[in-house]
Amino acid sequence: MKIVFVHGRAQEGRSEREIRDEWLKALNAGLTSIQQPTVDPSDVIVPYYGDALLDMTETWGASVNDSKRSSDEAAFLAEAATEILGRVGAGETIKVAPVPVDPNGKRVKGEIGGARTEVDIEQFKRGIQNWSWVVDAVRFLDERFPELSTWTISKILRDVHIYLKDEKIRTKIDAIVEAAIPDAPFVMVAHSLGTVVAYNVLRRSKRNFNGLITLGSPLGIGAVRSRLDPQPVTRPAVTTWTNLFDPADIVALNPLNSESFARFDDTKAILDVAIYNTSDNRHNITPYLSHAASAGRIFDALNEGKTI
Repeated sequence: MKIVFVHGRAQEGRSEREIRDEWLKALNAGLTSIQQPTVDPSDVIVPYYGDALLDMTETWGASVNDSKRSSDEAAFLAEAATEILGRVGAGETIKVAPVPVDPNGKRVKGEIGGARTEVDIEQFKRGIQNWSWVVDAVRFLDERFPELSTWTISKILRDVHIYLKDEKIRTKIDAIVEAAIPDAPFVMVAHSLGTVVAYNVLRRSKRNFNGLITLGSPLGIGAVRSRLDPQPVTRPAVTTWTNLFDPADIVALNPLNSESFARFDDTKAILDVAIYNTSDNRHNITPYLSHAASAGRIFDALNEGKTI
């Protein structure tokens, strides 16, 4: 049976084969750890959209009214950042740096550790129309979690927002993934932004697939879920959907079988499995795939209905 790997952001300049080899090496290590047969490279499909995503997001907004775009983006980032701040800073006072101004009246980037004004979450919510508040709050998260590097929450949220907001970009990325889906039975494994893409593609029609495995998914962030179109959230027609997440992965903020995303009846419930991702940022794809729990779920989906 085929596996379709759907990657996330920051994959520009790579190739389908490079991503396939990286992901498959991790998955096969996990399968070996649970004494199950490994997957052959010929059984893996990688719909690659990394370069297309970069090209489109770099110029995004050129044809959109800047004030409306900023307002939409600010509202999205504010909602997401507020929810994340509420989780990582529960019971704490959120310290948000004011945006410095140079002598010419232009905003400049604040220095880490500079003077800060204490603002609680409710005050932040009331200030979401002020872009500087949003910039400061997201900067706070980036400073709080420096290990994310190219996976800074601001970059992840921006790319997710653009994908959800811009129909042209969404249509192009979805088409790349759609074109790679085989007619024969398959299992889809998606990571990060790729889980949003996979969900969007698979819910449109019935597919000949045995399982959906989502890793480090932002679908449980309220700002993401509320912007899925159409509403309400619907479940792809798949027998099993397993969502694996590290509770310390701030991209995978909430389990999916919850009010944060959707509660389906017991026969169609999403199975949430909390695991420990050993990477510094707790979001990297390699530890997700090599984990015994992930490998086991993928193995089960690949062999569903077979006599093992």
